[in-house]
Amino acid sequence: MLTNRTLRISLLVLIWLAIVFVASRVGFLFEPLAVAVRLLIVPVMLCGFLYYLLRPLVELFAGWKVPRSLAVLLVLALLALAAGGSWVLIWPTLVKQTTTFMESLPEIGEAMETQYDALRDNGLLRSLLPENGSLLARISDTLSSSFQAVGDYAGTILDWAMDVVIAISIIPILLFFMLKQTDRFSQRVVVVVPQRYRADALTAMSEIDAALSGFIKGRVIATLLMGLLIFIGFLAIGLPYGLLLALIATLLNFIPYIGPIVGTIPVVIVGLTVSPWMAIWAVLIIIAAQQVEEVLLAPYVYGKSMDIHPLMTVILILAGAELAGFVGLILAIPVYMIIKIAARHAYSLYITDRKQPDVTP
Repeated sequence: MLTNRTLRISLLVLIWLAIVFVASRVGFLFEPLAVAVRLLIVPVMLCGFLYYLLRPLVELFAGWKVPRSLAVLLVLALLALAAGGSWVLIWPTLVKQTTTFMESLPEIGEAMETQYDALRDNGLLRSLLPENGSLLARISDTLSSSFQAVGDYAGTILDWAMDVVIAISIIPILLFFMLKQTDRFSQRVVVVVPQRYRADALTAMSEIDAALSGFIKGRVIATLLMGLLIFIGFLAIGLPYGLLLALIATLLNFIPYIGPIVGTIPVVIVGLTVSPWMAIWAVLIIIAAQQVEEVLLAPYVYGKSMDIHPLMTVILILAGAELAGFVGLILAIPVYMIIKIAARHAYSLYITDRKQPDVTP
């Protein structure tokens, strides 16, 4: 016999299914909302990262009796100064290397073919390589087609870039209020929670805040230090386009497991244009820098915020990429951490409520 609880749960599931069905039929009504979300997701995500990176500085100034609004303005001014300094010191070299790399693609392809032929002439490696250069040709054709497609869709890319610039312009304003009202955020969120659960909700939000703070600060600090080690190594061996390749490897390293592998591919390609040994040394530098990050840096900067099984990490990355593309790759682990902590506290409250004695007369 069905209980009242079972009936209520079944009715709730049916209501949600009906809502999903109706929403699927009137999807065109939600298109403006979807456009707004796509436009705002990047600046909101950047604000979240910058918030956790800059909040310790704001708290430091506030601890020195500096008014919080002035402390936030000082930190934002320091951020602007750092960004301007990076622009002056790094941007010209990066643009020059990127332009030279794009112009040198035909020469890179020819150099790869030369190195490939030299490897095939080696008796030890001949049996490991294909008899023809079809694989190399397909790689060259793919690269050429990709850059041709970029040129064909330059107008669309420009429109998208303008949307991003407009959206990013709201970052300073949003970041200012986030840093200024840090203490009030949790209180405003828990207003929608029933009174009896507000203390538990505040505890859960505190855990979520600590986990996100540890993860984001740890990820950024460890990855930037790893990128610096890679850049120094590339300079030491004289790898062409060292700054550009180090930047690509650093940015892709924010994506666990998959990113470092993808970031190594252009390094190998450019290294092979010089010599096989250059490619080998470049790969060894990346591996050594990653080991320094994982063994020496990560345990100190992450703490216990990365309490996630490696297999679960891979599943989350694949699911995030399938659901939301590149943004999903970046947000998969933080979103999982939020859901995990919230679900743990909700389950604990559920068990606690069930254990309470029934005082109904």
